[in-house]
Amino acid sequence: MHKTFLRPLAVAALCGAVLAGCTPSGTTVSGKVVTPANLKLGPNDSLTILFHPEDPANTKSVLGVYAPADNTFVAKEIMPGKYKIQVQMQGYTNTPDAVQKHMEKLSSTYSREATPLKYEVVNDPKQSITIDLDKGTVTKS
Repeated sequence: MHKTFLRPLAVAALCGAVLAGCTPSGTTVSGKVVTPANLKLGPNDSLTILFHPEDPANTKSVLGVYAPADNTFVAKEIMPGKYKIQVQMQGYTNTPDAVQKHMEKLSSTYSREATPLKYEVVNDPKQSITIDLDKGTVTKS
């Protein structure tokens, strides 16, 4: 009697594991961030890129990992759809006040609510874009 009951559970668990492995993992979006010419990020300053879906019911926000050495970023496992791109900057201990204020202004301009930066992720394995914070544009590279 116990074997009869456990067999359907084992089959259901196996099917669930197989289906979980087949879920779509999204695509990779990478690219370059162009900062305004009068803004030089220091080695301890941070820049964060977030892709927020225009329809949050369909997918989740995705963090882009920024590399300050060459102003590039990579965001992985982004599902196809339309996104707003948020950019946050944070200066640290040795950041001059004028630079910090400029970072705060850009972070406000490109906040989740206010950002004009938009990009439509398509079902290509790898996509490359340029985010120009001086012009407020996103272009395919």
